[in-house]
Amino acid sequence: RWTDDVPDGRYLLRVRSADAAGFEGPDATAAVELAARPEPPLVTAPRAGERLTEAEVAFEWTRNPAAARYRLQVADSPDFAAPRIDRADLDATHVALALPPGRHHWRLASLGADGHAGPWGDVQWFERVVPPPAPPALSPEPPRHTDDGVELRWAALPVPGLHYHVQVARDAGFAELVVDADTDTHHWLLQQPASGVYYVRVRSMQADGFAGPYGAAQQFEVTSDMRGWLILLPILLWLL
Repeated sequence: RWTDDVPDGRYLLRVRSADAAGFEGPDATAAVELAARPEPPLVTAPRAGERLTEAEVAFEWTRNPAAARYRLQVADSPDFAAPRIDRADLDATHVALALPPGRHHWRLASLGADGHAGPWGDVQWFERVVPPPAPPALSPEPPRHTDDGVELRWAALPVPGLHYHVQVARDAGFAELVVDADTDTHHWLLQQPASGVYYVRVRSMQADGFAGPYGAAQQFEVTSDMRGWLILLPILLWLL
């Protein structure tokens, strides 16, 4: 085992065998090239297996003092037979690149000042996904009071397999949550709420739990005598 800090370069390896009596056979020689430097940087983003919704993906890594530049490859397959991106001109430790939806594999190598490339780092992968859309809007009708409480409704999306996550809060920042729940329907019954101002927002979720953005919040008021309901801020739930 070779444990010394051996510099990169070309070496001649010579090996011979010996039997139990100590008789040695002829030498076998082989040329060996060591190219372990500069070491690849450590990657910090995106995380392995991460699902990203942004059209531009932010790649980040640590700085290797021995590297003058970095080479980044992004490919659809882990063998990098046909890289989608192959950049060897990166002198910073970050770059943002536009990528289509799908699974992407990426790897990094350090380049010395003389252009010599060190080994590739470990292959990482991530997935660029298109999130489910937000529900178009809450119902234009005021919340409907029933014997059991207040019914909130929103438009159902014509996408198979979607369900919804609804939040109702007593504050605009949604820190004081009254409801934080999933539903397979496009309505929610707020059971016997106390009087006061409430805020509601909804987002859609795929069957695997991947959630889209919340739509813009709407505000409504419950009167003390339970006779009136007022939508104060009717805002379409466009994507944030």
